[in-house]
Amino acid sequence: MAEHGYSLLRIIIIDSFWQGQVNELDLTGHTQLEGTNGAGKTSLMRLLPLFYGMRPSDIVSKVDQAKNFADFYLPRESSILVYEYARPFGQKCQVLATSDGRGVHFKFIDGAYDSQLFISSTQGSKAKPFTISEIEKNYRNIGKESSKFLGIDKYRQVIQNLRSGRKHKEIRVLQNRFSFSEQACPHIDKVINGTIEKNLDFEAVKRMLVAIASDHLARNTSDEKEQLSLNKADITNWLADIQASRAIKKVADKISVWQNDFSAFASLVNKLQHLHAETLAHQERLEVKQQQRDELKRSSIANRSSLESELANTIEKYQKAISDLNAKIEADLSKIELLDDDKFNYDDDDASSYQIKADQAPQIQAELTEVIAVIDAFEGNITKIGQKFDKLIQKIEVEKLKALSTNKERSAQITSESNGQLAHINEVFHQQEQSLNAQLHKEELKLQKDQQHFQHQLSSAQQQLTQPTIPLELTTDIEENVIAFSQAQQSYNQLLQQESALQKQQYQLDKQQDKQLTLRSEANRYLEQLRQDYHQVELQLLPQADSLHHYLINEPQAADWQKTIGRLLTTEQLSRTDLNPQWLESINAPASLYGLSIDLQQLPCDDSLFLDEAQLREKRQVIETKLQTQTDKITQLDEQLKSLAKEINQLKVSASEHAQSVNQKKLTMGQLQTQQESLVVKKQLAIKAHRQTIETQLQIFNQQLKALEKKQHSFEENKAEQLHELTNDKLEKCMVVESDRDNQLTLLSEQLVALITSAKQRTAELKKQQTSDIKHLDPEGEVDKSIAKRVQLEKNLQQCSVFAQKARDYQSFINERYCHRDALVEENQNRKIIKRNLESNFEDSNIELTTKINDLKLLIRKNNQEKQATDDLLVQLNDNKRLCEMSAIESELSEQEPANQADLTVSFCHDFYQQFKTIEKRLATQLNTFSERFRKDHSGSELFDNWQKLLLDNDSYSGAKALFKYREPISELLNSAEQKQQSTYQLVTVNATMINEFYQHIENFGRRIKQIGKRLSTKVTALAHFEALADISVTTVMKQEELDYWGPLQKFAEVFELYKDQLRDGLGDVPDDLVFAMQKLASYLPNEGFVLAHNNLFDLEFTIVEKGQVKHARNAKQLKKVSSTGLSYLAMLSLFAGLLAMLRGDSKHASQIILPVDELGELAAENIDLLLQMFNDNHISMLSASPSTDRHILSLYHRHYKLKDNKIYHADIPQSRLDELLAQRNQTVTNAQEDKAGEPTNV
Repeated sequence: MAEHGYSLLRIIIIDSFWQGQVNELDLTGHTQLEGTNGAGKTSLMRLLPLFYGMRPSDIVSKVDQAKNFADFYLPRESSILVYEYARPFGQKCQVLATSDGRGVHFKFIDGAYDSQLFISSTQGSKAKPFTISEIEKNYRNIGKESSKFLGIDKYRQVIQNLRSGRKHKEIRVLQNRFSFSEQACPHIDKVINGTIEKNLDFEAVKRMLVAIASDHLARNTSDEKEQLSLNKADITNWLADIQASRAIKKVADKISVWQNDFSAFASLVNKLQHLHAETLAHQERLEVKQQQRDELKRSSIANRSSLESELANTIEKYQKAISDLNAKIEADLSKIELLDDDKFNYDDDDASSYQIKADQAPQIQAELTEVIAVIDAFEGNITKIGQKFDKLIQKIEVEKLKALSTNKERSAQITSESNGQLAHINEVFHQQEQSLNAQLHKEELKLQKDQQHFQHQLSSAQQQLTQPTIPLELTTDIEENVIAFSQAQQSYNQLLQQESALQKQQYQLDKQQDKQLTLRSEANRYLEQLRQDYHQVELQLLPQADSLHHYLINEPQAADWQKTIGRLLTTEQLSRTDLNPQWLESINAPASLYGLSIDLQQLPCDDSLFLDEAQLREKRQVIETKLQTQTDKITQLDEQLKSLAKEINQLKVSASEHAQSVNQKKLTMGQLQTQQESLVVKKQLAIKAHRQTIETQLQIFNQQLKALEKKQHSFEENKAEQLHELTNDKLEKCMVVESDRDNQLTLLSEQLVALITSAKQRTAELKKQQTSDIKHLDPEGEVDKSIAKRVQLEKNLQQCSVFAQKARDYQSFINERYCHRDALVEENQNRKIIKRNLESNFEDSNIELTTKINDLKLLIRKNNQEKQATDDLLVQLNDNKRLCEMSAIESELSEQEPANQADLTVSFCHDFYQQFKTIEKRLATQLNTFSERFRKDHSGSELFDNWQKLLLDNDSYSGAKALFKYREPISELLNSAEQKQQSTYQLVTVNATMINEFYQHIENFGRRIKQIGKRLSTKVTALAHFEALADISVTTVMKQEELDYWGPLQKFAEVFELYKDQLRDGLGDVPDDLVFAMQKLASYLPNEGFVLAHNNLFDLEFTIVEKGQVKHARNAKQLKKVSSTGLSYLAMLSLFAGLLAMLRGDSKHASQIILPVDELGELAAENIDLLLQMFNDNHISMLSASPSTDRHILSLYHRHYKLKDNKIYHADIPQSRLDELLAQRNQTVTNAQEDKAGEPTNV
């Protein structure tokens, strides 16, 4: 059998727990180890489980329990455990176990053990092995291949030929070359490790059965425990979360409205903060401007006062100067009038002839002398009279000539003097005329210049009227508004484009999500189909009680039903429980098929399919793979859906934020539009004010031009009048001079005529008198006449003296007084010019100062109006500031917000503040109501705790932003509600599925354990045939009904069946019936859940028939009670043999298993013999150990070893007493045999 099957040949221990020693243990056949206590028997036996795949950490060393396996068995780098084993067709292989200090590693070599390839040298009793790389090289040199180092898990997959290792090519290749079995032999390491201890550990056996059952169950039970952490608190929390999430989702629309309100509120807060900052800036700016206006007002008032004082001084000076000039003019005019009056009086008295008349005194004196002479002549003689008359006539002629000469000289003098006076008058006239013309020209030029200036201003004003001038500040504001509005419009268009792109992206994501949901739905359907297929395979492997399959398996008469009726039945039919199967004794009975009678009315069709157990397991494995793949695919789809949902949520958030940005930008555009409209109104008002100002200026200019024209006309009239007056004055002066000249000349001419006439007459008279005197000697009384004439001449002479005095007075008047008249007149003319200059300058100064004063008054009035308007604006700004401070709105400028003028800041602030208070009141009321109701109704939910935590985490806002502590929490609460609903739905679904799987698993586990128990019982019953025991059977008894929660668990499974499709599709809410069923189930469970060991779900029951008595045992204590120690040990070994037979199955090439059995000394030799025979029949070899063994028992073994002094010695079986006597006859042979028995196997 070893030649054609699998068997472990020997174990070679190199430099292991016996340092420097190389020991070999041949394991072909039954082997007995003998040695004192502590010699190492058990340590050697514990090497077997390692070969079969037992984890080193699960192999306990009794020698040094403080050390792990590697530290004890492989303490050095040169320590090696070599397992040589045979495979079919003569193949020999070996496994090398070494340690790197951290764990045990395994290496396969496709060749038999050769000590020369392992041991490099031997020094005394110490051997020095090659290194692993050198050993591998040595085998490679002889053409033997080796694997790379493997860990315990991969090694187990190879040595036990496990199906799990066939997924990997590397393991699959090693399995084909180095596995220890033809079929998969899982868990044999546990069986082999379990036989080392003498006492049967029922729990360990049950754990082995659980491990065996795990290969046939959907759930992995390799941890031998099933955990269910479901309790009442969880259900209560889930229910509270479900109700809270439903309550929150009911107000989802309100939350959406609140979010919009929060967006508007945030925008308003931002705008109000900006406006608050602008308010403060405007206040500061306007206060500075008000200070400037106050300063301007003070300076303007001071300037106005100064100008008014200057005007008053100017008026006073003008009036004083005019008064002085008028006084002087009046005084001079009085003098002139007095002089003119005196002159007029003189002229009336013909004063110009005074001197001429006075100048007649000599002539009159001459005449008087002549008269006296005549008189004297008459008193003399005649001779003397003639001489006297001749002298008188001659004297008259001389006097006449002198008088003529004097008259001519006087006429020439008067003419010369008058000509000089006229020249002087003309000269003065020309000077005065030139001065007057210069002054008039200057005034005319000034009037023309003023006219040109006013016409230029009028023209400029008319041009400004057609091209109105807008204030620079307003123009700047308009330009900035246009730029800001253009940028806002551009940004708004970009936001609209981005919004369109987001909508398109959201549409694509929604479409992709719908596609993924469709794929997930299809994957779920396919997964459900796979689960159904898996369930069908499970039902074939573990038939349900009362099913047709279960009936056929348990019907003794249907032993080969798979080959008959099984070919006609389907898996679905086999799992049905409504066919009422019966086995008829005669296969030819009517209504039977191969002896089976069923209710044919329940079968719709006949589509049979059946596989054997190996194929079913393989099919189940394929379905498991598909299930895992499909589950992974669904998980991947779920992850993709989560990712898509996350992207969609993020996109929705982005879209929402984008919509908020659009709304905010729209609001900003509206604000800019309002600002633009306000600026248009201001522009129109500015244009209107400008037009009014220009029109007022035009009126003023027109009035000024009219006044100027009137002034020019008056000037022209005054000019002609003044020139005429000047000319008249000149003419008057000339007339006076000429009149005096003409009078004097006329008088002189008359005097000359009178003189000539008088001289001629006198001469004639003298000549006549002379003749008469001589002839008559005064006969006619000439003397009396001469005396009378003398008297008259004396009177005339006296009159001449009077005229001389008058002439002197007149000349004195003329030379001393009247000579100043022209100077006075000229001075008055100059004064009048000065007066006109003063009047002109005063008028100009008066106009200039009055204009300045009026301008200042207008400026002050305008400044007062502006100041009053600014004061009103400051009051409004202060009201806005107060409102902002009352609502704790901070002051913060925003670059995103447009700059506003002060009046717009007031308007916007008032409007936005009203909106702010409305939204704040609405949000505060609704959120407080929501929070209070949420606290009242759902305070026990996790969502409420999250709500409180979110509020606490976001409670960093204050003032106007205090409500923002709700913004993120309310959004997070809605998202949390959706996520909580989904997670709770998933959690309930997962936990419900988990509970259902837990229930189904227990059900499947129970069926599988029962099936395993029956198979095990069959194997044990077939194997165990001992002298003292009639029969031994082993069964498994399920005891899940003893669990308190089993009834609620079954009820829950029924409810789950009703709603599993809904839960699988993930539609709607969690059914309340399912939640209540979970809650009821949780009430039976511990608060902390529980961990259910699979081995606690069933008991292993031995049924032993001993001496006709049937005894049962479910634990080691009961087993000892129902039988002796040896029989219980036999029962244990029979159980392990049955387990091995069940695990190995039927194969062409059997695997020879070596069971380590410690100390069989308490068993009878007959039972040991039967035990060994049972092992031989079932391809089992036994490695036993005891301190000493009876020779009759030793004779049952193939090989016997003794352990002494850290060495293993091969020993012959001891001889009996008779054999010893016979041996003494041949001492030499006996000694040789003893020497041979004492030699070690290997050194």
